Amino acid sequence: MNKNINFFYSLLIGLIVLAVTFIIFFLGVDNKSSLDWVSLAFVLIAEIALFGGITLLAIQPSSSRQIILRTGIISVFSMYWLFTLLIGLFRNIFKDYTNIFYMINIGIIGMVAVVSILIYRVSLGSKEE
Repeated sequence: MNKNINFFYSLLIGLIVLAVTFIIFFLGVDNKSSLDWVSLAFVLIAEIALFGGITLLAIQPSSSRQIILRTGIISVFSMYWLFTLLIGLFRNIFKDYTNIFYMINIGIIGMVAVVSILIYRVSLGSKEE
């Protein structure tokens, strides 16, 4: 029952954050540029990764390996979400340099993937208690 409650609340919080993101986006400026839409896409990817990861980890059994994995992955995804959100808020800086905007966001996704794999590898190497 505890796993189901954790799963439900994690999913509910993620859906609320996604809804708030859409509401804020569509209540903003009426004249949206392609950079606005791409920024929304990157923020949504970050939110889905964060809350999807939290939701999946909420239903996993706890062990010493899982503690390292949970803490590391949630921390990395949280930082990824915050950084993507900040880049999205300051997207107008990249108005004339959209390729740099894309490269920064894709680079962040690559770094998150590498760090997540490293955290997973470290969690495999830890002793089970």
